[in-house]
Amino acid sequence: MILKKIFGMTVVFLLLLIGIGTVFSQNYTEVTIFKDNEVFTVNTQEKRVGEILKESEMDINEYHKVYPDKSELLESKYIYIETGSKVTIDVDGEQKEIISWEPNIESLLFSQRIELGDKDILSLDKGTELEDGLKVDITRVTKETVVEEEEVGFETEHVDNSNLLSGSTEVKNEGNKGVRKITYEHIFHDGEKVSSKKIDDEIVKEPKNQIVYVGTKEEQVASSNSSRDDRAPQASRGRTEETSGEVFTGKASYYGSELHGQLTASEEVFDKNKFTAAHPTLEFGTVVRVTLKSTGRSVDVRINDRGPHVPGIMIDLSKAAASEIGLVGPGIGEVKVEVIK
Repeated sequence: MILKKIFGMTVVFLLLLIGIGTVFSQNYTEVTIFKDNEVFTVNTQEKRVGEILKESEMDINEYHKVYPDKSELLESKYIYIETGSKVTIDVDGEQKEIISWEPNIESLLFSQRIELGDKDILSLDKGTELEDGLKVDITRVTKETVVEEEEVGFETEHVDNSNLLSGSTEVKNEGNKGVRKITYEHIFHDGEKVSSKKIDDEIVKEPKNQIVYVGTKEEQVASSNSSRDDRAPQASRGRTEETSGEVFTGKASYYGSELHGQLTASEEVFDKNKFTAAHPTLEFGTVVRVTLKSTGRSVDVRINDRGPHVPGIMIDLSKAAASEIGLVGPGIGEVKVEVIK
């Protein structure tokens, strides 16, 4: 009788334990947590992800990304936690500190919408895996093409001329400088020039050489017994007459053949072959020495007419006198006039 009671109580106790276990198993859920390379298991009655992690005393901070989100209800039995890396990106003049869960630098730049130019320099390979404390430097490389102009100097050619006195010169053609275009390519790193090279050099305007006549004609000194007729005074090369001290400078021209044989203001017939001249104020009969500055040659002439009647011209020479000093070619030239007597 006693044994029957004991057996009955044992059965009741076992049934009670089974019931309690059933209730326990119905209220608790086994959740598996994957954190990086570690796996944790927790039995919990909590339904929300954040509460489950809190109950498991899991250390979660800004470096961790949780799937599903901590605010969501857990619909499965798995929680994934991924630890990010704190990296620094130095680009476009600023430093960016970023916590990233990307696997490598290439994915990191894509996620941050940072584009690399063809010539830009990356301090590390794109495939480098991210790790805490990693620093990535990006150098922006640009190039600029600049065209500069430079002058090209001309040369001076000296040509002998038998019509000029030895030791004198005359510029026949003025020289003109040319133009050279030089193209440079400048390379910049983050806006600072680091190199420069010349990639093209072209003369776009050729220089024109200056041509200078050099006199080779020997000076002839008039003999002491030379006759002095109506052509006198003769060319003054070699003469030693002292001037009166009056000196004028200005421009000279010469009479043409169209006035040959006509009366001058002094009522003397103009002869283009004599050494005479027209002046606005000097007395008739005054002898002056006229030196053409461009040739250095001089001639003595006698004033027998009034003129010139062209503004800016100081004295008109006969054609013979103009030819003697080299004025016939240019027609007008700067001269020095010295009064002799």
